[in-house]
Amino acid sequence: MKKVLIAFIASIICITNIFAGSELKINIDKKELNIGDSFTLSFSLDSNGNKLNIKKIHIDGVEKFVKKGQSQSEQIVMINGEMKAKINYDISFEALSEGDYTIGPVKLETESGSISSDTLNIHIGKGQKKGLIQTQKDTNIFNDVKEVEAGYGFSEIFIFLLFLSIFFVGFYFVLRYFLSQEDKKIPEQKKEKIEEKEDKNLFWKNKILELRTKKSSFSREEFYTLLSLLLREYFEKVFLISGASKMTLKEIKKQLMSKKEEEILYIFEDVYYTLFDEKENDSQEKREKLLKKFEKISIY
Repeated sequence: MKKVLIAFIASIICITNIFAGSELKINIDKKELNIGDSFTLSFSLDSNGNKLNIKKIHIDGVEKFVKKGQSQSEQIVMINGEMKAKINYDISFEALSEGDYTIGPVKLETESGSISSDTLNIHIGKGQKKGLIQTQKDTNIFNDVKEVEAGYGFSEIFIFLLFLSIFFVGFYFVLRYFLSQEDKKIPEQKKEKIEEKEDKNLFWKNKILELRTKKSSFSREEFYTLLSLLLREYFEKVFLISGASKMTLKEIKKQLMSKKEEEILYIFEDVYYTLFDEKENDSQEKREKLLKKFEKISIY
């Protein structure tokens, strides 16, 4: 118990020694201001001994102000062989409502104890509203800006639009020229394909006519078979009808017509004349019977 009492007395002596001659001083840079203005609350503490370890700061009377920022500095110096510690705080606030306010006391809590300051009074007037202040600041900013030189005149704009129009007109004619060249190529390609097909048609038509001249050398059945082979080979190679060798002429004709091949009309006309030699005395009924018989002939 005696040891505890001695430790308590020693701590009291230590605290007294640290804060001996110390005073927590507070100050406000403005005591008369308007709504929207800012002010700075400063306080400092000098102490004897080592560095101050401040654990908590409490300031009364600042609940109706908005804290904007805070800075602090601390230094330890030797004066006449004695160590001195000094700490400074600067805290800025913004005023939101008018009235008279009391700020303080400021209370600092350290590992060695606590210390308080006096109080200060401050008056907030109506002044200008914050929004109005900001508007005025914005206006001042615009007033500080130097007048910008005049923009482009009518002549500059007219020349620009003229060059732009010339560019688009030139681009249009160039594009039209290239498109016309492409259009010319397409008919030429179609023409080449038509000529190629006409050449093939002419080749096979000549073969049919050649068979027609030799018709008397074959029996009717032999002639039909040879003509059927010739036609089916023609349809497979020229019109690319797969399986034409196993189709009847009606089936082949149906596929050709579905492909919109107009040449089929000519080839069937040649077949017709090859079969009947354009004899006027052959009746229509006889010709139809012979054609049906020809269509039923299969190669296999």
